[in-house]
Amino acid sequence: MGDSGALGHRRRSWHPTIAAFLVGYGTGYTLAVIEGTNTQNLYGADVVSRLSVAINSDAGKEKLRRSVVNCLNRMIRELCALADVPKAQVCEMVIAGNTAMHHLFPGLSVRQLALAPFKPDTDAALYLLSKDIGLDIRPAARVSFQPPGCVVRC
Repeated sequence: MGDSGALGHRRRSWHPTIAAFLVGYGTGYTLAVIEGTNTQNLYGADVVSRLSVAINSDAGKEKLRRSVVNCLNRMIRELCALADVPKAQVCEMVIAGNTAMHHLFPGLSVRQLALAPFKPDTDAALYLLSKDIGLDIRPAARVSFQPPGCVVRC
């Protein structure tokens, strides 16, 4: 954490992070929690910079997408190790993020996010299979990517 700011609030150094929770499917109990740095920051310090990378080339867009998938796969391995749960038993995954992440992760176009009127391609939840996006959990696991502002409850 950083130093104390005005009115005694703590200032925190800003590092884009991804938080991950492993939750028991039948119980709803949190089995493990970890946090990691969003490795997309290698391609730009802010969302606008990363959108520019994605817009300028399909290869750039895929690098950003793969970066998040690789980060999530590392986190999945760590969560499963902490909770002593085989990855093959992870049968569902829920992801939430900002609008850019909501579009980059499944490979949707992001051009419209960087240009006025800054409208998303979709603001609906997206449902995918883990095998189709490269996540290292049960291949037929359902992955739902919730839109920004959605409240996710287990």
